Amino acid sequence: MGILSAAVGVTRYRVVDPVPGDFWSWAADRVAARAFREREPDTAERRSGWAAVAHPLEEGVTLADMAFGDYLVLALRVDERRLPAAVLKKHCLREEARVAAETGRRRLPRQHRAEIRERVRRSLLARALAVPKTADFTWHVSTGQVLFLSCQTGLREAFEDLFLRTFERRLHPVVPYLLAQELLPDVDRRRALAELRAEVLV
Repeated sequence: MGILSAAVGVTRYRVVDPVPGDFWSWAADRVAARAFREREPDTAERRSGWAAVAHPLEEGVTLADMAFGDYLVLALRVDERRLPAAVLKKHCLREEARVAAETGRRRLPRQHRAEIRERVRRSLLARALAVPKTADFTWHVSTGQVLFLSCQTGLREAFEDLFLRTFERRLHPVVPYLLAQELLPDVDRRRALAELRAEVLV
C-alpha cells in the first residue's frame, strides 16, 4: 500500500534503541545491502527487500530516495511465486513415469521420488511469474515512531523481520493502550487508565 494512496491501513511501531550519530550514512549502507534485487532464473518462492517509494518496482535505493527531513521513508517489496499443488503433482507423476520407464522399474524408491519432486518444483518455480506486493513505511528518526502502511499479517511479519535484519533494531508494536498512556495529559488520568481491567462483554 502506497503512502500517497487516498486511504491506508496503518500499523504503528516504535524503535526504542538509540541510533548512531552518523545515522544517514549508516542507514544508506544498510538499506543498500538489503535492497530488493531480482534474480533470473529464480527458484525462491518468496523474496523480499527494500525499494524506493517513488519507484518500488525498480531496483536500487539511494539516500535521496529515502531521506525526507527527519523521516526515513521506504517501500517493502515482497515477490511471491505460487505453484498450485495440482500442477506440481501432474509434472511429478509425468517425470516419475519417464524415469521409471528409463530404468525399467515399476515403482521408484521414496528417496528417488522426493528428489524428482524437488527438481520439478525448482524447475516450475523458475518459470513461474513473481507477483510483487509493496507496502511503504515511515520512520521518524528523532522520536522513533514508525508507521507501516499495511495491516496484513504476512506483510507485517516480513517487515518486522527485514527491519530487524537491516537496522538491528527491534520494532515494538504501539497498541491503543500504550498510545493512550502517552496522550493523556495528567497523572490522575494515567493512573485511572492503569487501573482499568479487561471485561468480557458476552
